[in-house]
Amino acid sequence: MPANYLVCVKIIYLLLVLLLAFGPARAQSNTAKWRSGTTTGLTYRSSGLPMVTTSSKREMASAVRLAGDLPGAGACLVPSSSGRGLLAFPGAPTLSNVRLELNVANSTLCLGQGPAAFGATVLPTGTTATFTWDFGEPAAESASAAGGSVASHTYATAGTYVVTVSAVLAGGGTLTARQAIAVTPAPVLRLAPHQQVLCAGLPLVIEANAQPAGTTYRWHDGLTTPAREVSHPGRYVLTATSAAGCISRDSVDVREPLPTDDCITRRVPNIITPNGDGQNDTFVVGSLDAPNWSLTVLNRWGREVFQQASYDNGWDAPGLAGGIYYYLLINPATGTRLRGWVLVSK
Repeated sequence: MPANYLVCVKIIYLLLVLLLAFGPARAQSNTAKWRSGTTTGLTYRSSGLPMVTTSSKREMASAVRLAGDLPGAGACLVPSSSGRGLLAFPGAPTLSNVRLELNVANSTLCLGQGPAAFGATVLPTGTTATFTWDFGEPAAESASAAGGSVASHTYATAGTYVVTVSAVLAGGGTLTARQAIAVTPAPVLRLAPHQQVLCAGLPLVIEANAQPAGTTYRWHDGLTTPAREVSHPGRYVLTATSAAGCISRDSVDVREPLPTDDCITRRVPNIITPNGDGQNDTFVVGSLDAPNWSLTVLNRWGREVFQQASYDNGWDAPGLAGGIYYYLLINPATGTRLRGWVLVSK
């Protein structure tokens, strides 16, 4: 066999080996696609080391169909004609694919009942940022400066405030989120006086002061009325909850009488039930000699609703709504004056 023939065979064989090693490959897929199925911004290179490159700055996690995550940011593995290629993403996440969320931890913000808690989240998770806060309360400007993704603030007055959080991204750019919040005042609850004496045979009623519509009540033993009659000594605690969910508490200590307590003059009742059943229908001043006393009755706004110079124990709150009324008993002969209140329950 001629030597030049063998040389040609060897050359052809070498070319075939080189072609198989470095020539066009049998691709599993000769295109790269986003998970949505589009190829926008992607370039697939099959010559040499197969590689997919892109000018887009989308999130790596939603990059290429069939992509698998590599340790570290900036690259994914994708199928290629040689088995695996490299997908590289230039730069860090930008404002086009990053968003800032502001969350208020407290669903109801009540004045004087602890700080309001806030949190901010930059998405996608893992995006590095530094935060600054403005809680929208000019009177407490120095207290409005806070850092970190979690912050809290105690408001000094009730009202509506706009909370602003800014996130400065490590890769450049600033995101801002705002949210309006309402700070509601808690109920102003009073049970007065806070120290009361339970005289034998006399009813004792404890009642809350007037509250806005929608307020609910709950005593320590589960009773849900704003007023209650007391027959045993002890501490009585009432919780009032406003329509906005803000709460307030007050209490009264009721004790047995001491020798120095004048339960005789306390025998003026503080509740009447003028319902016509013949029991406790009128304001009877107990052991006092009623005709020797004048009686004046005022409503809770201080307006006189009844007056009789020589009282006859007959007042039954005619034409008046149920509620608390205040009385003044005066004995003209002695100058003695007795003040108190009576609950009209209709």
